[in-house]
Amino acid sequence: MKKTLIWLIVFIMCVSLVASFSLAGCKEEAPDEEEIANETSEEEEAPAEEEMTEEADVEAEEAVEELGVQPPENDVTVMLSSWAWFDNEEQYNEMYAKFREKYPTIEIQVDRPAVGDYDAMLNTGLLGGSGPDIFACNSGGGMAGLVKYIDYALELDDLCVKEWGENWKDNFSLAALESAYWGTDKTIALPEYVQCYGSAGYYNKTMFDDLGISAPTTFAELLEVGKTLADNDIGPIANSGEAWTNEQIWMAIAADFAGTKLFDAIDGNASFTDVEFIEATDKLIEMYENQLFGTDPFSGAMYFDKINAFYEGKYGMELMGNWEFRVAIGQDIWGNQDPDVVFKNWVVPDWNEDGNPSPALVYPAILWTINKEAPEENQIAAWIVLKELVSGVFAEGRATQPNWMAFTSVSPDFSVLDLTKNGEDQGGEEQYAFWSDSIKNAIGVGTVKYPEIAEVLDKNILEAINGQKTAEEAMMAVEEASKALVRPF
Repeated sequence: MKKTLIWLIVFIMCVSLVASFSLAGCKEEAPDEEEIANETSEEEEAPAEEEMTEEADVEAEEAVEELGVQPPENDVTVMLSSWAWFDNEEQYNEMYAKFREKYPTIEIQVDRPAVGDYDAMLNTGLLGGSGPDIFACNSGGGMAGLVKYIDYALELDDLCVKEWGENWKDNFSLAALESAYWGTDKTIALPEYVQCYGSAGYYNKTMFDDLGISAPTTFAELLEVGKTLADNDIGPIANSGEAWTNEQIWMAIAADFAGTKLFDAIDGNASFTDVEFIEATDKLIEMYENQLFGTDPFSGAMYFDKINAFYEGKYGMELMGNWEFRVAIGQDIWGNQDPDVVFKNWVVPDWNEDGNPSPALVYPAILWTINKEAPEENQIAAWIVLKELVSGVFAEGRATQPNWMAFTSVSPDFSVLDLTKNGEDQGGEEQYAFWSDSIKNAIGVGTVKYPEIAEVLDKNILEAINGQKTAEEAMMAVEEASKALVRPF
């Protein structure tokens, strides 16, 4: 009995030990409920994260695809009208071929009226509902002035954002872009290429060397050079005396006397009767009194006639800025240039004689506008043409003529640009750099954006030049027109 009890105790202890080891082993191998839940959650989340990444990639790809206006699927003919187009037909055909390769569904048909007929033809077409899909304008209120066509202009802001992103304005010369807002708070045009004046002009270096004179750096020197040229039966400065050329010269002088106050006056925030504007008018009168524009400045000759006369050696200087750069580097764009004559740019005098250089002014040579009455598919196709004009294949070709594009990242390819004349370097790259800096540092647009002010300014400048009014009286009339004007913004 005693022995049986001992064996029973031993058996129970063995069973207990076995059960303990078994339970211990089970505890190490089996995860608790929290670990099971965590593992299950991680397994469920992994595919979700992969799906989110894939969705983000798709959204990013769609965003890239959305940036940029898509061309029409069906064939569209875009009617384009401009008084100025590519003079080099071979170059244009090469660019147009690239455009067609890129946009096979878009054809461009160009209408190029004469300068004097442009406004009448454009107005007739737009009023009659048969106007072009895209047309060229000028800044200011003169010929083809943008402000005259606001009612026909398509708002471009959404298209610009879609094409170049929210910060699209950073791509452009801001001074040039400013004129795209005149008369409205919306972008209704985009500038193609930029002209610059006020800081410099061009002179006939060969002629000056023969006469033993140098380009003038002060107004006093300009008067002396003008007298030397006149004594040799040469007109000092080529200027037609047309309203717009007088206005530009006055603007350049006024910008030196008044700085950005000039634009405040145009916007009605300063007075044209202030002393700076009277002094600028007196300076222009003095130039005419000293026959710096020749003995018969109002002969009826047009600007291009005078510039031709400059290249024929009948004038010694011109003041219209970088427009003549192409001729200076040897391109005979007028067909009458003596290949042995050298032209160089000269920094204009310090008009107010304060010791600081005269500031530069810019104006877009062409502003492109889309007709808002055109069919929607034509508007889209016209936008693509406009985009290529200001920043694409046409802009690249225009730059290499060369020109200064308002879309600042587009510049000439100097490897294909001949900057020599008779095999000699004319300092073309240095001149290009000078004008590029002038455009970059320009203080504003060199045209008066309100035709109501521009017309009165032009009329009164001419009357002051002819001695019919004093500078004070002329500026008083301009100020009265400025006060009477109801500006839209």
